[in-house]
Amino acid sequence: MKKSVIITSVFLSCITAFSSCVVKEKKMEKVRTVTVTGTGEVFVQNDQAAISLSVVTKNNDVKIAASENASKMTKVLDSLYEAGIAKEDISTSNYRIFQDSKYVNGNTVYGQYNVSNNINILVKDITKAGEIIDVAVKAGANQFSSINYSISSTEEYEKQARILAVKNAQATANTLATSSGAVLGKVIEISENGGSSGPLNSNVVSAKLYDYEAASTPVQGGKSCVTVTVYATYELE
Repeated sequence: MKKSVIITSVFLSCITAFSSCVVKEKKMEKVRTVTVTGTGEVFVQNDQAAISLSVVTKNNDVKIAASENASKMTKVLDSLYEAGIAKEDISTSNYRIFQDSKYVNGNTVYGQYNVSNNINILVKDITKAGEIIDVAVKAGANQFSSINYSISSTEEYEKQARILAVKNAQATANTLATSSGAVLGKVIEISENGGSSGPLNSNVVSAKLYDYEAASTPVQGGKSCVTVTVYATYELE
């Protein structure tokens, strides 16, 4: 009876040891994968413009310089409102007061005070961008900083770019798999690096508009590129 119990005990121990070995063997198995990057791009016609311009005044008396600046900027704003620009689409981006200075024989000589008031204007009808510049300049704006174009809504274009990015990733992974004698399997992991959009050309200009003529200002909005990048890992069979 004793001998039977011992044999049974040894037999169970062997089964347990065998099971343990099988589990360890499975943990050592590695799944072959390939990781790729996919990019999708959609080119879209810009439909709005952001214009940055300023009113700059100078005077030996800082109070007079500031007062003249306020008066001119008020005229600029009123003219923009009359042209159809909403108040919420105009914002002050910078206001500065500084005094000219130079060194003469080792001494600092101060000159006139400069007052600069810079505003940003969002033009939602891009065909009116040139007209808005003309209106502002005729009303008193005398320094032009930049004009940048963009798309008012990118959500739908990001979706399109996302689909293209996934297809691009899959095509790249399939090429790598078949080239190495494998078969592309299911996707294991996929992530997005976020969408971005920007004009194809930079439209930044800096100029002083003292001798402005009555000719209409032509502007071309061009296109922006909406880009989405994804990272994907596929199983290889």
